[in-house]
Amino acid sequence: MEAVEILTPREIKVLKMVERGNSNKEIAEEMHLSARTIQKHRNNICNKLDIRGRHGLIKWLWKVRNGDFK
Repeated sequence: MEAVEILTPREIKVLKMVERGNSNKEIAEEMHLSARTIQKHRNNICNKLDIRGRHGLIKWLWKVRNGDFK
């Protein structure tokens, strides 16, 4: 199943901003939400994709972008 099929539109937006290197605070300011809400979205993304932590999320994004699914 593709990530876009299991993530909400808001989670996808947060994911794209994480990929750009934005901090939770920066994402929160741009989306007019609290940093705590952004953290919750990131936790939900990680749970849905079975990923642990920000580094795991960035590694997953890198693999997706480079077609490396080993």
